[in-house]
Amino acid sequence: MESTISNSKNNHITYKAEVGRKIIHLLSLLIPIIYAFVNDRVIGLSVMIPIMIFTLVINFVTNIEGKHRAFLMNLYGDMLREHEITPKWYMLNGASFVLVAATISLAIFPVDIFLVAFSVLVISDTSAALFGRRFGKKKLLGNKTYIGTLAFLLSGCLVALFVVYVREIEPIGILFFFIGVLVGTLGELFSDYSKIDDNFVIPILTGLVSWLLFWAFSIPI
Repeated sequence: MESTISNSKNNHITYKAEVGRKIIHLLSLLIPIIYAFVNDRVIGLSVMIPIMIFTLVINFVTNIEGKHRAFLMNLYGDMLREHEITPKWYMLNGASFVLVAATISLAIFPVDIFLVAFSVLVISDTSAALFGRRFGKKKLLGNKTYIGTLAFLLSGCLVALFVVYVREIEPIGILFFFIGVLVGTLGELFSDYSKIDDNFVIPILTGLVSWLLFWAFSIPI
């Protein structure tokens, strides 16, 4: 999410709630971990699509005033951003955007591109939020901090290195993924201005740029 929490839009939740939110966020790492072993797009989508639909239904129920909304808000409302608790039926929360992005990325990207793009979303976004909020003092852009943005970039590069090594991808792929991570970092940095949730922007930008570079240089992936 945000690299640091400092304005009225984002200051709705405490740092403890932020940690809880990111722990849940980290659980979504199970998606690329399991997919790396399954390595079958059809099976992956047959699992992801129902999970995405279920999450969207819960999201929309949370947005509609009533007993169900009250129950769900008591369950996880303290981890929602201010703009996520606004009772508008079409408002998506971070978890919904994560699963929508995961499903779309899984559908369009080769497996190794997906593994990097989605893992960057989970790990780098978490690093940016927690390090930025705890240690970020100097602002870079809007509510983003230098520390948060640097944490995003460095952790994303480490994710790329790990995937390239484990999946035995051509070494030049490291450069392609680094460029993808850099673009994903810029997407996270400017997400407040684009009005598109960074949980969607990050994996799509990271994956698309990396994939285009592999294609442009005719490197198998």
